Amino acid sequence: MGKSDKKSDKKEISFEKTMKKTEMISYLEAIVRSLKEGKVVIEQGGQFVSLTPGEMIAVEMETKQKKDKEKFSLAFSWKAGLVIEPDEESVKISSEEPAPCSDIEAHAADPCSEKAITHSYDAEKADF
Repeated sequence: MGKSDKKSDKKEISFEKTMKKTEMISYLEAIVRSLKEGKVVIEQGGQFVSLTPGEMIAVEMETKQKKDKEKFSLAFSWKAGLVIEPDEESVKISSEEPAPCSDIEAHAADPCSEKAITHSYDAEKADF
């Protein structure tokens, strides 16, 4: 099979739109439901891409904050043979800002302590 044949197998849908936060939340909830069901189908203009995520999913997240603009990007990818890589430092996602760290020596109960860094986000228990 030549390179031109492989290219014809590729399906792609791109989407960029400004919308209300409630509409964006509905899209995210549909993605979560589809992931839990084991298949994500994206449709647009008579075309569709059907994705079947594996058990191991690579997650790429980026956040930026400037004076008058904020950005949150989230990307998922998977392929056969994907393995878990050790965490450098896990990420916590919530709606609350952390308490400011004091100059007092940190201990295990202190959220500013390196020992107290949480290493989990349980999507099964998330309330979407």
